[in-house]
Amino acid sequence: MEVIKDAEGYVDHPAEERNFQRAIVTGCGSKYGLVILKQILHRFDSVELYTSQNHSDIDLPSKLKNKLYTHTISWEAPVFKHNNKKYNLVFFNHNSSPQDFSLQNYNTDVIWTQDIIDKLHKHENLKVGWMITAGIISPPDWFEYSPYFHMKHSRLYLMYFMQYLHPGKYFAVDPGEPSQWTDIERKQQAIHLAEFMLGSIDQPGTIYKAVYHNGKVQPPEFNWKLEWTRAQHETGDPFIYD
Repeated sequence: MEVIKDAEGYVDHPAEERNFQRAIVTGCGSKYGLVILKQILHRFDSVELYTSQNHSDIDLPSKLKNKLYTHTISWEAPVFKHNNKKYNLVFFNHNSSPQDFSLQNYNTDVIWTQDIIDKLHKHENLKVGWMITAGIISPPDWFEYSPYFHMKHSRLYLMYFMQYLHPGKYFAVDPGEPSQWTDIERKQQAIHLAEFMLGSIDQPGTIYKAVYHNGKVQPPEFNWKLEWTRAQHETGDPFIYD
C-alpha cells in the first residue's frame, strides 16, 4: 500500500486503496488524544468523535475537519444510538481517575463503552480498542489508586468477553508516557498507533504496549509482563491522559 505524506508530515493512504473506512473515537478532543485523532483522520474517511471538549476548541486543518463529525457530550449518560452504519474502528480513548467506588464511576468508565458496542453493527472486519494503562496487570501497592485499577481491569475483562461473544477484533493498548515525550515523539507514536489500528490486529483479545525506547518510538508490541516504574508528574497524577 502506497504511503503519502502531506506538507505537515502526516501519513495518508488514498481512499481507493483502503476502501471506505469509518471510525468512532472517544476522548480525543485535546492533549495526546488530539494528536491521535489527527492521525486517525488521515487514515479513515469518516470519523465520529465523542468528546467533552467544545468543538470550536479543536484545531484541525480544513481537509481533516471535513471528515470529522463531533458529538459534544457528558460522560454521565449514554450517547450512542442504533444505526446501520458499518464501522471499521471504535477506539475508546476517554479516561477518568475515579476517587472511590460508585455506580456512576462504573457506568462512566465501563458500561458506557459496552453500551456503544451493544448498539453497533458487529461484523468480522470491526475493530474495537480501549486505551488502558497496562500496569493494571500487576499493579504496585498504591492502595489509594484501587478504584482506578478496578475500573481499568473491568475494561480489560469487558474486552475479553466482547471478543468471546461477537465477531470482530477487540484489543487494548497501553499508551506509554505521552506527557514525557516531545511534540515530535508524540506525533511519531500516534503515527505508529494509527497505522496499527488501520491494520488487521493479528492477536485480538490482547493488550498491546506502545513502547518508546532508546530514542526511538516502536510499534505496539505484545507484552504481558510489564515493568512498573513510578514516574513523577507535575500534576501529581500519573494516570491522566485524554
